[in-house]
This record gives sequence, structure tokens and C-alpha cells, in this order.
Amino acid sequence: MAEMTETTVTTRVIRPFKIIATILVVIAIVLMIPVLLSQVWIRASTYHQGLWTECYSGERIAPLPSSEEPETPAGDLVCSDAVKSGWLNAARSFTLVSLVLTVLGLLSALLALWKGKSYARYFVLGGVILILAAICMLVVLIIFPVKFMVQDVVPNRGIWELGWAWGLAFGVLILQIAPGLLYIFAPDKEEIYYREKTYFS
Repeated sequence: MAEMTETTVTTRVIRPFKIIATILVVIAIVLMIPVLLSQVWIRASTYHQGLWTECYSGERIAPLPSSEEPETPAGDLVCSDAVKSGWLNAARSFTLVSLVLTVLGLLSALLALWKGKSYARYFVLGGVILILAAICMLVVLIIFPVKFMVQDVVPNRGIWELGWAWGLAFGVLILQIAPGLLYIFAPDKEEIYYREKTYFS
């Protein structure tokens, strides 16, 4: 008599919402690199500034942070470390915290995707972390243009516009909120589940 063999087939189903959310978080992390490094958060007629650096051409009102003026011909673009200020340090800190939280939110979601339904609560945790990251980014988006006008650095600084890096940071904000909400509110029971069937032959 032939021996009976037992075969167990496990089916894992992952609905697209969590996958899409995870892709959005990865994109947000990638975009935060130029946001952090850009010199063009704010643009004025002869001036632009980022989180770490400011560049200007022509006359300057406020002295440079360094003790010596760079030797460049008049009219050429001069870049240096941004003038030290409490609000700028706060903007830098909030941006860095936002990046760290976004990475932590991604790791939490990846753990849930890897481990399956028993770890579905980590999606909610990742979503909460991403919402906190978005709040940090929102603070930066508000205080940077508002505080930019507090001190005069170059003439005609009052005529300014938001730079491409500020717009990119706003895009990051959207890419943090959207997956955060998907992680929190998408129905976990329908998102990931296991099904096992045993066959005898």
C-alpha cells in the first residue's frame, strides 16, 4: 500500500494600499535629501537661502557669519554659511527630525509587510510616526518664510518668492501624510491575510 503524502499550500495576499503607501514613503525620503541640501528655499532679487547656506550678489547689509569677506568681484554670486539665528537652527532641527521619523515609519511598515498579519499593528505605528514627521515638516514650511523677513541681509529683500526647495518640501509633506493615513485607516483584515490548504495524496 502506497504511503499517503501531505502537502500544505500557504497563500499570502497583500492588497495594494500598503504597497503604494510604502513606495510613497521611499519617494519622500529620497526627496528630503535635496530639500536638506538646497540653497534655494527662498529667493529675493539678489539673494537666495537654504537651511545651511545663503548666496547673494551685490551689496550686503548684514555681515557674513565668518570674520572675512570672500574675495569675489562685485556682482558675482557669493555663498557662505547662513547667518546664525535661533529660528534657522530650529528649522534645521525639525527637518532632520522629520527625516529620521520618516525612516522609522518606513522601517515599521516594512516589518509589518515582512511579518504579515500578526504584525499589522506596526502599520498603525508607522502611520502615527509619519504623521509626526509631517507635523515637523509643516512647522518648517511655516516658520522659514515667516522668519525670513525678520532681519535685513541684502537690499530689496522684501521682494521675495518661495524657491523650488520649499515646494519640494511641501511635496514631501504630502508624501508623509498620505501613506500615514493609509497605514492607519486602511482595513488590515482585508490587506494582509494567510490561507492554508492541506492536500492528501
